[in-house]
Amino acid sequence: MTVGQMQTENKIYSDIRRYASESTPLNRFKREMELAYGKDRFWQVLEELNENGEITIKTVKGYGKNRYEVILLLKSTPNNSAYSLSILSGDEVQRVTIKKESVIKDIPKLICAYFGLDESEVKTKNRKRELVKVRQLCMYFQKLFIPNASLKTVGLYWNRDHSTIIHARQTVQDLCDTDKQYKADFDNIKRIIISKL
Repeated sequence: MTVGQMQTENKIYSDIRRYASESTPLNRFKREMELAYGKDRFWQVLEELNENGEITIKTVKGYGKNRYEVILLLKSTPNNSAYSLSILSGDEVQRVTIKKESVIKDIPKLICAYFGLDESEVKTKNRKRELVKVRQLCMYFQKLFIPNASLKTVGLYWNRDHSTIIHARQTVQDLCDTDKQYKADFDNIKRIIISKL
């Protein structure tokens, strides 16, 4: 086998790990992978990575009654963000649990632990940039992961009106498009929340 063939043969592993690190829904990329590497090869490698404990496939609830499978990377490299904790060494993040009955409180608790911030400080009206970024992420993920949560419900948690939640969601999306480190933090937090739901 030539070096070129070996690189092509191994590329499937890096492709699957990349999708897993982005918490990608399985149905978004499985057809592309099956066409590129063959159906049998794709499922063989997916199963191998799953058995090795590198990835997991989890069914999550989307909007309404829709459910979909997400592939998650379990063995990830530490997050080297200047303003966040490492996922692997951040004990506080690992200790936070997300319960169905208290999900609206648990999501901000987890995100604040991720960034090493006190939740009570994030809940104030302090306009410090670091706090605003974390507050907006909390609002975004509360709206994303809490079924039937209205803008008003999320706003009440923060003592803000619904327009603040709309602005927060738009800001998060804009920052994900323009700031690579922010996007990396966003993806890591999303993966952690999904793994705890």
